Amino acid sequence: MKTTVIILLSLIIISACKKKEEQENTDWFQIEIVAQRNIDCRVPEITFLSRQQEAYQIIGDSRGRYVALGLPKVNYLLGTKMYVSIHRPTLNEAVVCTTLGPSWSQVFIESIK
Repeated sequence: MKTTVIILLSLIIISACKKKEEQENTDWFQIEIVAQRNIDCRVPEITFLSRQQEAYQIIGDSRGRYVALGLPKVNYLLGTKMYVSIHRPTLNEAVVCTTLGPSWSQVFIESIK
C-alpha cells in the first residue's frame, strides 16, 4: 500500500514539473540584435528567430524588426542572440523617438535568460 502511494505521488509531482516546464518554455522567444542603437530611439533593434508569429501577435505588428525597450544598457554586439520574454509596451513604457530612420514598432523586453 505504501509503495503504491509513493509511486502515485511521484507521478503527480513529475507531471506537475513537466507542465510548469512547458509553460515556462512558451514564454521565451529567441531574438538577435540587428542594430546596436536605433538612430531614432537610441536602443537596440532586434528580430525574432523563434516563434515569430506568436511574437507578432503580442506586438501587433509583423514587419519583423523591432525597437527593443527594457534591455539592460549594454553595448550589444551585432548578431548577439538571447532568449527573452516580451509584451507590448504600455503608454508608460513606450518611448517617443525622432523620425530620422524607418519607423519600427516597439517591444518591451520583460526578462532575459
